[in-house]
Amino acid sequence: MKPVEKWMLGALNKNGNTVLSYARVRLFGIQAIIDEFANYGYNVRIREEQPDLITDITGNPITNKKERKCYIVEVIRNGSK
Repeated sequence: MKPVEKWMLGALNKNGNTVLSYARVRLFGIQAIIDEFANYGYNVRIREEQPDLITDITGNPITNKKERKCYIVEVIRNGSK
């Protein structure tokens, strides 16, 4: 597992956001992941969500009983906070 995978970059390009698992954040840390996205030229923020609030592209919930949280990576656009 790497801090940032190619599919995450594709999701950012297509949708402006992507999802991170609790395990990935626990392994690398939020700041290391933000720094890795910056290495690819993305200015991002990461917000925490409960897994039952996250859905895939078809609207089905993404849940994993072992994971306590999910994290959403969003591209920060000019003028956004």
